Amino acid sequence: MKMVDAKSQAQKIAFAPLTFQAVRAALNLGILKVLDDAGKTGISAGEIENKLGLSEYTVTTLLEVLESADIVDFKDGKYITAKIAQCFLYDKMTQINMNFVHDVCYQGAFYLQESFVKGKPEGLKVFGNWPTVYEGLSQLPEHVQKSWFAFDHFYSDNAFNDVIKIILAGSPKIIYDVGANTGKFEAALLSKNYTGKIVLCDLPQQLAAAKENLSAAGFKENLIFYPMDVLKKSGEWRVKSEDTTLKRQSGELKVESEDTTLKRQSGEWRVKSEDTTLKRQSGELKVESEDTILKRQSGELKEEGCYCSASQLPSFSTFDCEEGNSPLPLPDAILMSQFLDCFSKEEIISILKKAEAVMTEKSKLYILEPFWDNQKFEAAKFSLTHTSLYFTAIANGNSKMYSRAEMEDCTAKAGLKILKCHENVGSHEYTLLECGTAENN
Repeated sequence: MKMVDAKSQAQKIAFAPLTFQAVRAALNLGILKVLDDAGKTGISAGEIENKLGLSEYTVTTLLEVLESADIVDFKDGKYITAKIAQCFLYDKMTQINMNFVHDVCYQGAFYLQESFVKGKPEGLKVFGNWPTVYEGLSQLPEHVQKSWFAFDHFYSDNAFNDVIKIILAGSPKIIYDVGANTGKFEAALLSKNYTGKIVLCDLPQQLAAAKENLSAAGFKENLIFYPMDVLKKSGEWRVKSEDTTLKRQSGELKVESEDTTLKRQSGEWRVKSEDTTLKRQSGELKVESEDTILKRQSGELKEEGCYCSASQLPSFSTFDCEEGNSPLPLPDAILMSQFLDCFSKEEIISILKKAEAVMTEKSKLYILEPFWDNQKFEAAKFSLTHTSLYFTAIANGNSKMYSRAEMEDCTAKAGLKILKCHENVGSHEYTLLECGTAENN
């Protein structure tokens, strides 16, 4: 690139925020629509003024900006819409992206640098005082919520039909949807006459919306709503066997009947009172001092003739399920649809480890993401990498849209292995990573 061309591109970036607002103003004021209605013959600025009742200053100023940005053409005293203008008028993806950037990101982006420095979403304060956008999502202004959900659903929803075919090929009876959001995946799945159980896992306020949406759509059966915060360490893991209950509290497993505390340190579960060490090797938990082996097979924990049914095995969440205090059944399939990009790499590894802990050797974990390095079109890569800045300034301050290589590294560090990689999922170049435990063949 010649320096003169480089300087030209640099000026476009320098003035890009103003160009963005000029296009939006021309769109909302009706200028672009009047131009397009005029067709190839075009229309003069004066005619636009008369049609819309706008001042000469407004019309001429905006048209001059749009022409210099190649959004409209000017010939023989008349303005004509270029193809870029038609994208803003008629292309749903462009409209959704523009509304998202304007309503959700624009004001908060002023604090982008501050967000990088502090590692927190400093731009979120333009809407409220929450640690992340997810706690405050249900309290955002209505038009902001509308733009947020439109952006969130437009891309991943297009992939659901393909995802459902892949997941159902394994005939799962229990499916966890971690980060269920408003229940769009459940509606798509149940519309295919799925008869198994679906466990929706998300923050309580999101599950409230999901339950309302699914109920309104006539879906009320086979659904378990499980409020959870995947980042919290507190909570209970109960395994009942001959009236002995083990609870996970503050990183410990406590055998209530004997008051024996087990801690997990360096990959081991250590019984403090007897100095008995349990190691996980080749899919087994082994009590070395007594040579007792606990195997995870077909949704059961087996200990010398003592069985725990799937419904009695450890729950996945840090919260009790809505239906009561009963632990959840182990999943045959876990879906994380455009969910992990809401977390830092360290948090992703932690979340995946929690998922791995409740998977049997036959369970599958599905990660659906639009990896920016796996895109066919440069515009898609551009959009995805810029979406990362939303996560920085507005969402949480520490996550982004990840590359496939980064996500594969996280799965490996969580003790999972990728069994298959499904590419070109949906119409927006999504990738579905199909994962299993180390014992999965």
